Amino acid sequence: QSEQDSLGKAQAIYDAGNFPAALPYFIELQKNHPDEMYLKYATGVCGLYRSDMHEKSLEWLTLTYANNKKAKNIEYDLARAQHYNYEFDDALANLDLFLKRRDIQDVEKKEAALLKDFCNSGKSLTLKPTDAKITNLGSAVNTPYSENGPIITSDESTLMFTYNGPASTGGRRTDSGVADS
Repeated sequence: QSEQDSLGKAQAIYDAGNFPAALPYFIELQKNHPDEMYLKYATGVCGLYRSDMHEKSLEWLTLTYANNKKAKNIEYDLARAQHYNYEFDDALANLDLFLKRRDIQDVEKKEAALLKDFCNSGKSLTLKPTDAKITNLGSAVNTPYSENGPIITSDESTLMFTYNGPASTGGRRTDSGVADS
């Protein structure tokens, strides 16, 4: 498969909103074109959807912003990366810049306002740390994919969580509850 084909496939997957699936394509393309800012931007956005890529996403989006402050939604995407990396004040500053843009939609304004709330909550919560510890349970539970929303039964005998990976037997649902193919 040629690089042009890989870029086309990556872009199609990206445009469809399947950022985790587009990520490996963009990472591979970036290896051969390390100075291409669009690849850094797209890879950074895709990396926001993988918790193990949040640091690299921040690096790529920071480089993008330094080179092109007019990239679509760059302040918002950079703020998301900063939020994931506990850089709450920087995230809030970028969200303020994003909200000053004239070309953003109402839904984008709502998402930015919600992220501001998350950042403010994060600032507050990091000032009062708890004794809670997060422990990787190993390969019996944790995979390279997303396991989220853990729940333990009242007798503490069962752990349930959502899983988003190739072995999943479930599926996504639309807002109306219909299975999304």
